[in-house]
Amino acid sequence: VLSGPSLAAIAWPNLSDFRGTLGLAGGPDSSSRDGPWSEAMDVEIVSRGESLALREEVREAFTTTFDAYMQHGFPRDELNPLSCKGEDTIGSYALTLVDSLDTLAVMGNWTEFAKATRWVAENLRFDSVDDSVSVFETNIRVLG
Repeated sequence: VLSGPSLAAIAWPNLSDFRGTLGLAGGPDSSSRDGPWSEAMDVEIVSRGESLALREEVREAFTTTFDAYMQHGFPRDELNPLSCKGEDTIGSYALTLVDSLDTLAVMGNWTEFAKATRWVAENLRFDSVDDSVSVFETNIRVLG
């Protein structure tokens, strides 16, 4: 059993200052920069409309690059941007496709997610890979 001040009291001595820095209700106005992370955080508050527009820009950028990979790079690991050809660089198992699964799901692109998971379930095998496989890249991009 811990005794003494709570972690919140130690880490956030004045939470209302922090909330104000982010422009959240309950703290000083959004122009205040007196919060605990005032020098470390440069936060710009955007409107809901701006946020939605930025979200769509990100979605379009991802879709454009994912489609380019599928058209020119798949089933290789990566798409070489200069030659616009696929290249096996990490282990010869369509690494970019596997790495994109979570992003497809988060973005709600269920059609491409279903196609990709079907391909992975039917084709991805690690017992027949004869190439050198990067354990680090596999961990962060496949398992992570």
